[in-house]
Amino acid sequence: MAYSIPELSHFPALDTFVVATKACILPRIVPMLKEIAQQGTRIISCQNGLDNEEYLAEAFGPDRVSRIVVNFAGSQMGDGRIAMSFFNPPNYIGPMTAKSEPLARQLAEMMTAAVSKPNSPQTSKSTNGRRSSSMRLSVPRAPWPASR
Repeated sequence: MAYSIPELSHFPALDTFVVATKACILPRIVPMLKEIAQQGTRIISCQNGLDNEEYLAEAFGPDRVSRIVVNFAGSQMGDGRIAMSFFNPPNYIGPMTAKSEPLARQLAEMMTAAVSKPNSPQTSKSTNGRRSSSMRLSVPRAPWPASR
């Protein structure tokens, strides 16, 4: 289910935000996300382009930010409904710092479990019915330097 940022403010706990917008929208939504983020809320950048995660790290701190390298696509079928066009595992998640590695590992495991069930459309379409790992953890050797 997809929610607007104001709707998220009504939730008692906001553990993780997945930011999946065009990069040019970040300056508009980050102030709104900061208003509703709670202590320890983690941010996952799931966007095309470079340096989006660094922009988010400036607002929320690098220990709270990870990024996903996406190798699948879909079409919006309505509010909160997406039809998958293609899915080519694995996809990668990378934490900005070693401190956020446990979150990245947890998210990789959760996403893999969600799409690698036998006979699911994603599994059947992309792997001929075999189970496959959809997410892999990509851990940086050292924290990424801020370029800003």
